Amino acid sequence: MKKFNLSIIMTHQCNLKCLYCYETIRNKKVICKDTAVNIIRHYLNSKEYDEIEIDFFGGEPFLEFQKIKEICEWVWSRKWRNNFLFFTTTNGTLVKGEIKEWLRNNRKRFWVSVSLDGERTSHNMNRSNSFDCIDIPFFYECWPSQTLKMTISKETVNNLYNNITYLHSIGFKITGTNFAEGIDWEERKFTKVVCEQLDKLCRYYIDHPEIEPVPYKYANL
Repeated sequence: MKKFNLSIIMTHQCNLKCLYCYETIRNKKVICKDTAVNIIRHYLNSKEYDEIEIDFFGGEPFLEFQKIKEICEWVWSRKWRNNFLFFTTTNGTLVKGEIKEWLRNNRKRFWVSVSLDGERTSHNMNRSNSFDCIDIPFFYECWPSQTLKMTISKETVNNLYNNITYLHSIGFKITGTNFAEGIDWEERKFTKVVCEQLDKLCRYYIDHPEIEPVPYKYANL
C-alpha cells in the first residue's frame, strides 16, 4: 500500500510563545477553504496512492478550528478513490468546549497528537505556562496509541529523566523527542548533562522492560 502524507498549513499564528520556537514568521495569513479543498480533492482522487494522511499544521492549527471542521465535514460527506485520515499536532490549550466535543465524536477519523514537554515545571518553562490549560487525560482517552511530541530545551535538559519517566507514568508512548534547534548541543556543558540523564534512563528501562525505550538521535552520542 502506497501512503502519502499531505500537509496543509492552516495558519502561521500561535497563541503561545515557546522558548525554542523556530518559526520566525507570525503573519496573519491563513489558507482559504477552497484552496485546501482543491488540494485535498486532487490527492484523494490520485491513482498514485492508496492512502492519504492529511495533516493540519500551524502555528496552532486549532486557531482555525471552524475552517478545519468545514473542510473535514465536506470531505467526509463524499466518496473518494483513496482511503484517508485527518491528523494534527496541537499545543492542547484550545481543546475545550466545542472543539473537544467535535474531536471526541470524530476520534476514529481525526487523530491528534499533543505537544507535552514533561512535568509541569519543565513544560511551563518551555511553553508559556500552559500545562494546566491542557486536558491531558482527554488525549490519552481518545487516542491511547498515539505518541506525543516532546521538545528538550537547554533550560529543561537537566530534568530529561524526570520528564520522560513522567510521560511514561501517565501512559503515553514516546517514539522520539526533539532537541531544540539553534543550540550547540555538542558543547561540553550539554553533553555532560545529556549523558548523565541518558544513563539514568537506561537504568530505568532495564528495571522496566515492559516500557518501550525512547529512541534518540543526539549529536555524536
